[in-house]
Amino acid sequence: MTAPVSASWLQGASDATVQPSALSTAGIALAGVDLMRVGIALVLCLALGVAAILVIRRSQRIGGKLSMPGDRQRIAVAATLRLGSRATLHLIEYDSRVVLLASDASGIKLLDARDQPAGAPEA
Repeated sequence: MTAPVSASWLQGASDATVQPSALSTAGIALAGVDLMRVGIALVLCLALGVAAILVIRRSQRIGGKLSMPGDRQRIAVAATLRLGSRATLHLIEYDSRVVLLASDASGIKLLDARDQPAGAPEA
């Protein structure tokens, strides 16, 4: 059969109580956690969050691109045509190219891609 298991580790369990030395009398440290460090970390995280929000807003105000303000837009949607409830044609102008794309439930397909003629006005 099985040998009896000694419960000597369990005998001192009822004697274990929270010692007053674990809690600081001044209320600054609670079970080894320094509230000053927690406060400083919270203020630092909040400052980093506010700084990140300001940087994101500034980059969106500029237009979200890192280029000169006088540059023309390199990509534009010239036209979009709905063919049905789930199919659409898109005419995209990119630099000196015109691209015709079809999008449907299965994905996006390239139908045609051509260079613009030299005399054609660019957007």
